[in-house]
Amino acid sequence: MIGYALISFIVNAIFYLILTWYLDQVIPNEWGAKRHPLFCCFDKTSPYSLDQKEQRKREELANPAYKDSVEEVDENMQQL
Repeated sequence: MIGYALISFIVNAIFYLILTWYLDQVIPNEWGAKRHPLFCCFDKTSPYSLDQKEQRKREELANPAYKDSVEEVDENMQQL
């Protein structure tokens, strides 16, 4: 009986911790801006979002040091 109560307590504590963090991000306050309710799914600032990956790729290609670290491709290989 006590084991079930302890497990229930831990699950509830984790649930309310996550809920508090989420609501802190979504509900506006005097120090910050409100985020979109689905910010964790469609956040464009996430390093895993496609926009960020493409932006990093463009920055790498524009960086002159990147060109120095890439080996030139033989002309015969380019035709393939």
